[in-house]
Amino acid sequence: MLSTSCNLNRFFEALEDMDYFDVIYFAEQEATAAERLCYQIKGVPKTCDRDVTEYANILKGFINFMRYGVKPPRISDLDFELFRSACKKVVQGSNRHARCLDYP
Repeated sequence: MLSTSCNLNRFFEALEDMDYFDVIYFAEQEATAAERLCYQIKGVPKTCDRDVTEYANILKGFINFMRYGVKPPRISDLDFELFRSACKKVVQGSNRHARCLDYP
């Protein structure tokens, strides 16, 4: 999992050669792994910080964009362009239509 680095560019690079459903599954797993870093385990220092929660929230926004084609609130324009680019790459070459392509 990439969640310990909280690097969006690395996450989107990892999506190469994945199909639509694999991308959503991978994003869900990554967001879950990032959020788990925030749970306190007895005797282990808490590792959650703002970067981790922001990373998980961006990934959840990406998942919603891929599923429903709606720009999530509180997502920067730069991050949203990553979403749109990933959507085009994932759907390109497949014979399926995804709602994320419908965003104006």
